[in-house]
This record gives sequence, C-alpha cells and structure tokens, in this order.
Amino acid sequence: MSKREADKAPVIQLIRGAEPSAGERFLHRILPAGVASAGLHLLLAGGVGLYAWLNPTPEAKASGIQEVAVAVEQRPDAPEPEDLTTLNDKLDDTAPPTSIDDAPLDTKTIQAKLNEPDAVGNPDGKLDTKVDSLLNAGADNPNALMQGAITDGAGIGAIGTGQNGLAIANDSFRGRGSQVSRDNLAVATGGSTASQQAVARGLTWLAKQQKPDGGWTFDGSNKESRVAATGLALLPFLAAGQTHKPFKGNDYQKTVAAGLAWLIKQQKTNGSFANNAYQHGIATVAICEAFGMTSDKALLLRPAQAAVDYIQRAQGPGGSWGYNLDNPGDWCISIAGWQIQALHSAKMCKDLKVNPAVITKAMKFLDTIASGSSKSKYGYDNAKSPTPGRTAIGLLCRYYLNGWGSNNPGMKDGVAYLLKDHPAGESAKFDMYYYYYATQVMHFYEGEVWKVEWNPKMRDLLTGKQRKEAARPEVDGSWDAERDGHFGPQAGRLGTTCLALLTLEVYYRHLPLYNRGTGGKTDLEGK
Repeated sequence: MSKREADKAPVIQLIRGAEPSAGERFLHRILPAGVASAGLHLLLAGGVGLYAWLNPTPEAKASGIQEVAVAVEQRPDAPEPEDLTTLNDKLDDTAPPTSIDDAPLDTKTIQAKLNEPDAVGNPDGKLDTKVDSLLNAGADNPNALMQGAITDGAGIGAIGTGQNGLAIANDSFRGRGSQVSRDNLAVATGGSTASQQAVARGLTWLAKQQKPDGGWTFDGSNKESRVAATGLALLPFLAAGQTHKPFKGNDYQKTVAAGLAWLIKQQKTNGSFANNAYQHGIATVAICEAFGMTSDKALLLRPAQAAVDYIQRAQGPGGSWGYNLDNPGDWCISIAGWQIQALHSAKMCKDLKVNPAVITKAMKFLDTIASGSSKSKYGYDNAKSPTPGRTAIGLLCRYYLNGWGSNNPGMKDGVAYLLKDHPAGESAKFDMYYYYYATQVMHFYEGEVWKVEWNPKMRDLLTGKQRKEAARPEVDGSWDAERDGHFGPQAGRLGTTCLALLTLEVYYRHLPLYNRGTGGKTDLEGK
C-alpha cells in the first residue's frame, strides 16, 4: 500500500479482503468539523440568540415554544457561475456559493418545542414518544395497514398528503407524506407490521442519543466526525416523514429542528460542512432531503445549494472526488457514492441546480472503474478486484446516474453477482454498510429478486437483530455494530442503527424512478 493511500481517511467506507484500509485513512486524516462562520458572524448570531431568549415573542410565551437561532450568512452579489467542466485543484474556503439566485437572507430561526421531559438530548433518555407512536391505528393487525386504498383513493401519485402527514413539497418524496401512506407502501412492497414497529422503536432510541447542542456523535472509534453522525442520524427521521415543520403526527419536530440547526451552523462560507468528502456528502443528503420535503427556502435553500455547489467544484478531472474535497479526485467508489447520493437528492428538488456536466463526468468515472463487458462489478480503484460492497455502491450510482433498470445487462449481471456472493439474511456475514446499498439496489430492481430472494430475508434479519430490552434503555431499539470490518467499529451502535433504519424504510424513502420493464428512465436528465 502506497503512502498516499495510507494517509487518506474516509468517514465511512466498506473495505473487504486485503485491500487498502479506509478505516486507517479515516483515523489518521479526519479533520474536525468546520466552524460556523467568522468571529463577527458568531458574535452576531450569539447576540440575536440572546436577544430572542431574553425577549420572547408573546406567541412563544403563550405556547412554550423556544426559538433556536440559526445563522444564515449574508453574501455579496454572487459572481457568474463558474464553468464546472474545468475544476480547480484547490478550493477556496472563503468562496461564496455560485448557484443561488434568491436575494441574500438574514438570520432565520427554527421553532423547536423544548418542553420537558422531551428536551433535546435529554441525558436520562426520557421521551414522551411511545414505541408505537408512529404507527397508525390498528397496526397490531397486519391487515389493518391495508384498510382504505393504498393510494388514499387516488392512485399512487396521491400518496404524501394523507391525514396526520406533511404536504410534501416535491413529488419525488411523496411516499413519506403520512403514516398511513408509509405503512401502506411498506406492506404493499414487502414490509410488515414488525418492520414498521422496528422503525418506530429505533427512532425512539435514536432521538435519545441526540446531544444537548442538537447534534449526534458516533459511539465507535470515530467520535470526531459529528457532521457525518448528525447527517446520518437525521436521515431516518426524514424518511419517516418527520421534519422541522410543525404538523399533526410530527412527533420528532424538535429533534429534526435542532439537528438541522446544528448542521447548518457547521457550514463554512464556501458551502462545505466538512472538508472530508464522506462527512460533507452525508450532510448534504440530509439538508437536501429536508429541503425537498418542506421547500423551506428561508432556512434551507442557501445551505443546500451551497453544499451541492461545493461537491460540484470539488469533482476531479476523472469524475470522482478526493478523500479531502480540496484535493483532486481519487478513485474510491465509496467516496463517490455519497456525493452521487447528494446530487441525486438535489435533483429531486425542483429549486436546486445540478450541472449536467458533473453528472456526465461521474458516469465516465464509473465506466473507468467498472469490470466486465457489461460493466457490472466495482472494486476499490480499478476493475481488477471487485467486491460485493463496492459493486452495490456502483449499481446504485448507475441507477441514479445512468437510469439502469432491471433490463440493463449491467444491472442484471451485478445483481446476480451480489445474490451469489453475499445474499441477504446471512447473520454470520452481517455487514450493515453493504446491506444499506444492496437493499436499495434490489428494491429498485424489483420483481422476484426483490420479493423472494432479497426482501423477506433482509427484513426478517433486521427485525430479528434489533435489541428489544425495555430494561436496558441504552440499547433498546438499536442494532449492535459488527465487530470486524470498518463501518461498525468506527460508527458504532449509532451508525449501525441509522443504516438499519434506512434499510427498513426503503419501501417509502425513495420511490422507483421508473416502472419495471421500461429498461430504465432516469429523472436526473428529465426533471
């Protein structure tokens, strides 16, 4: 292993066999989270927050709502967007965002309920949210989840605005809109009452892990990467239709509001949440999903677009990204996977801009590292040593970027390879990072592969492995981290639980981009 490889440090990367250790790179090179702003802006934000605390509005006094201030920096008139097809080798930490058309914004606030005993990061873990609070009435009976039309009476396009749910701002997120919609979608596409109860129980545990400042911290060896931990922890709440906006059925409004507030405070003026590619990519996915669900332009448009712009500027000449985003692109598909997920989340939001040239270059990167005539397998940095984990990442990226469907030869060959080498349901080979990616691939592949060969085994493995110990609230509702590998030891119980929840939420987190049989129709090019 070269010195250059040994020095690099991803936050989260699946490594198997004798290939270069991403975990070692991570431990040696992780950078601390970025500061929220320059000193002057910190003083301004602190002054505004102190004033709001000392002088609450009459409405806030009456409702018991405390305002949590979030600084959203003003910026001068933006220059013309740079040509992203020619990228700089170094990124300017002071460079302003390049693709935001709206007028400069002043300091904004999130209103978050902080009433005891449901305080953010309550150290004794007392929450008034019951384990089954996110389940609709009658969920004890599997058939009850199907009462009423699965589509609320108007076809699948109507999902997302049901009773006790959020009116989703972007149609791509419509599956998350109401608890009834999520439960119905889960049952219709392979979930169960048990899997939905596992999600509810897991969210309760996850909320208890939130720190008093609103962020989260991995409980494995990688405790420094709080940006990644917070972004990853927010995603299961967002997938469950929980946002920072108040509405009936939003049991975790204050949890999400405080998490977003903490995350936004970490963003630098150049749009980066952290210089490390993994941390920034995960945070960008969370911010874009929150924006896509709520269309809260006042709070989220600027940080979301700035974060996306930073990813686009950081893309290397070969179409990939480096471990540190201010360095030229590397060839690691795990790094690219999080940036591509972030770009996809941005493309799902009608108000965010993604440069088509960036997508094209990312496609070429995948072509470069793929193996086989159908380009179905992927390895660390070349096509010579593919692994199931990296192949799952590559196939998901192909689905998002190239629109590979179940009729595509590369998708067919890749799925067959995953099923043979690392099928679902193998507890002895429990690898949550792999399962997170592979489950999404199988879900989008659909058909018998999903219904018979993958989903029942994966679903039952996860529901069976969840800790259900009411007498031990420190673990009740969580998943144990694997002892070997790299993700589990670094991200610990927190990271493992986040990915397990997202895997069980796959039924409604992202709806398929195309109908089975079309061969692939991407929304990245036709929005």
